[in-house]
Amino acid sequence: MRRKKLNSILISLSLVLLVSSLLWAGNFRSHLEKGKNYSENYYHKETLALKEFQSAYKIAPQNFEVIYWLGRSYYDNRKYEEALPLLEEAVKISPNHAQAQAHLAYTLGRIGENKGLSQAVYKARALRHLSIAKRLNPKLSDIYHAYGVGWHYLRLYGKAEKDFKEGIKVCPPDPWLYAQLGRTYLITKKYKKAEEVFKKAMQIVFSRKPKAGMREDNVPRGIALFYEEVGMWDKALSYAQRALSLNPKDLCLCPEFSIKRLIKRIKEEKRLGKPIPHQVSAEI
Repeated sequence: MRRKKLNSILISLSLVLLVSSLLWAGNFRSHLEKGKNYSENYYHKETLALKEFQSAYKIAPQNFEVIYWLGRSYYDNRKYEEALPLLEEAVKISPNHAQAQAHLAYTLGRIGENKGLSQAVYKARALRHLSIAKRLNPKLSDIYHAYGVGWHYLRLYGKAEKDFKEGIKVCPPDPWLYAQLGRTYLITKKYKKAEEVFKKAMQIVFSRKPKAGMREDNVPRGIALFYEEVGMWDKALSYAQRALSLNPKDLCLCPEFSIKRLIKRIKEEKRLGKPIPHQVSAEI
């Protein structure tokens, strides 16, 4: 009789533990999926996505998917130092995950921009992980974007052009590859070519299905920054106004990304006839 009672208690306890673990797992999964939904199906929901991934991480800090997405979300929120250890851990757990390798590379590159003498070390690490990502998935467009931008900042414009064009050739249509190629054309004074690829970038933006009723305003905003960089104020203003038409509420992650602020600065630069100092890389 006692044995039967003991067995019954053990079975009940096991069921309670099983149900609890399932609820616990389901809880982290719910946060994870909400975060991914914000990241993939909306524009300008970076902070909401981050909160969901942080909640998922509190529950399941050893889950690869949670680690990767939280690191990626920190990157999207410009919190590069917080992103780094998570993406390093993600790559350690799953070295054949192309996007984890790529996002680790992007993060290292961004951190390296502000590291002075140790910048070269970060850039070398970034290139190593970027190379791995390209081997794992040669059709990941952000890889070519990262290579091209890197060459551009080193003023190796021929190499930048080559990587942007390679990405355009092998990857699904990506407006940013065209936009960044246009920037390289502007810097090298190939203005007609720049205008052609900027138009192509916008065609891709409008060919894509809107996310929650909204199109990607960051592309025309980026093109506006590129025209502003070379002092072509009217072109810059035109694209900035197009960006605002796609995002009339001027939703943005931080004040540096405000389209209205950009428009105001371009108008002032046009009035003065000279640029107002700012960092393009901090606004892209």
